[in-house]
Amino acid sequence: MKRNEIKALATKTTDELLTQLEQLQAEVAKARQAKQSGKLPNVRSIAMNRYDVARIKTILAEQALAAKV
Repeated sequence: MKRNEIKALATKTTDELLTQLEQLQAEVAKARQAKQSGKLPNVRSIAMNRYDVARIKTILAEQALAAKV
């Protein structure tokens, strides 16, 4: 993700973030299968998608904490 995309994540709603999280997790699963079969041209894409998943989970946690306060 680029910096402006990361900043845009903070403005999204929880539902939008959850749908994007599901999509990224599906991409990670597909990439892992492709890696096992030897058809994944860019192995680094798995790690990048995992970082994006972590970013989204962090933003969801921040939103949950902000809602409690």
